[in-house]
Amino acid sequence: MTSPTTLTFDVFGTLVDWYGGLSRELLEVARRRGWTIDAPALAVEWRRAFFSGIATVRDAERAWTDVDTLNGEAVARLLASAGVEPGAEDVAALVGAWRRLDPWPDTVEGMARLRTRYTLSALSNGTVAQLTDLARHGGLPFHRIIGSDLFRSYKPAPQFYVGALDLLGSEPDRCLMVASHNYDLLAAAAQGMATAFVRRPLEWGGLAPAEEADPKVGLAVESLVELAVRLGC
Repeated sequence: MTSPTTLTFDVFGTLVDWYGGLSRELLEVARRRGWTIDAPALAVEWRRAFFSGIATVRDAERAWTDVDTLNGEAVARLLASAGVEPGAEDVAALVGAWRRLDPWPDTVEGMARLRTRYTLSALSNGTVAQLTDLARHGGLPFHRIIGSDLFRSYKPAPQFYVGALDLLGSEPDRCLMVASHNYDLLAAAAQGMATAFVRRPLEWGGLAPAEEADPKVGLAVESLVELAVRLGC
């Protein structure tokens, strides 16, 4: 692997714990409203529904729709299926939870070490505003934030990675895509980017199998601290 100068990061699942955060906020809204729901299971279904939603946009079955709208539609539909009737304020509070997700324990330390040597950029399906709030909440030390609203599409669309390289002024082989999802890394590799898989065994809270690194991924680590060590930080 050519020595990188820039690292791009997937965010949800890779840097922050969406399952823990969404489960907690679903439980809080349910407690306040007197609902009886299975919050952990609903969090998992919400994440899956989000992926289904972005696919309809990416595949041009639907006009550009931002993540807040997709997440709001998904959680309202899932709560209705669970037998409760969320109000607009409930949906807005839950959609806002995506901006308050906590980092994994190794995230900030690993990124801080990597930042001493490399340019760090978010490269996420979130919007720039959402990711900015998330970075502020969790102390994620990005130099740049690149989100889906800049391209009006979603990963793994090729233009996402090509556009990011252009914005960062980086040659593909000098940019390392860091993610805990093989689909993201393989799509980045198809555009010539280097790849690093970070294993997140609790991403789905134990309700789904942990994803393991695809053999075609360039580097596989157990934490961002390990990645920093492997990259000389």
